[in-house]
Formats: sequence, C-alpha cells, structure tokens
Amino acid sequence: MSGNRVQPFRVSVLLHQDGEAWVAQCLEYDLAAQAPSEEEAKKRFVRTLQAQIMDDLRDGLTPLSKLPKAPRRYFVDSVTYNKDGPELPVWAPAEKKLDGTLQFFSLAA
Repeated sequence: MSGNRVQPFRVSVLLHQDGEAWVAQCLEYDLAAQAPSEEEAKKRFVRTLQAQIMDDLRDGLTPLSKLPKAPRRYFVDSVTYNKDGPELPVWAPAEKKLDGTLQFFSLAA
C-alpha cells in the first residue's frame, strides 16, 4: 500500500533574463534551465524537473531530495517577485504517485 502513497511537493520558479537568454531557476531546489525565450525556458524547466524526478526514482531516492536550495542571490530581500501565472501540475511517468505543482514568477520591473 505504501507504493500508492501520494508524495506532494510544490516548487516556485523565478524567470529572469540573463543577457540574451531567459533563465528559469527553481527556488526550493538548485535546478534551472535556460533558453532564448521566456516560454521556451518554462518548457525546458519542466522537462528538466521531470528528468530529475525520474532519475531520483530510478536511483531509489525521494524526488528532489539530493538537491540543495537555489543559490542565496535569488533570495535577496530587495528583489520583488511578481506572480506570473497559475500553479501548474507536474507530471512524470513513475511507479510512485506524485502530486506536484510549480508556479512561475518574474522579476518585478
């Protein structure tokens, strides 16, 4: 029965431009993706997150448990974040049920 337990998690993803690239940086875990556009950075981040979850499950680990928090610079008090969209479900093909959501945030102008 323990194989049917739902493992909830939630991640917040900061979107920001770094030169000509867009970066999607998770705050709860040091996981990121970059792309030439904001929308593509979101898509790449979701694929990166799914791959990390699958790798962890394959290795017998709790998903995302081996990742530290994002670097401290993303938590600077003077930075304000704007909610940029609804919470989105995260799906990864796995034998364990996962109940995950992610939410994208943008740096305030």
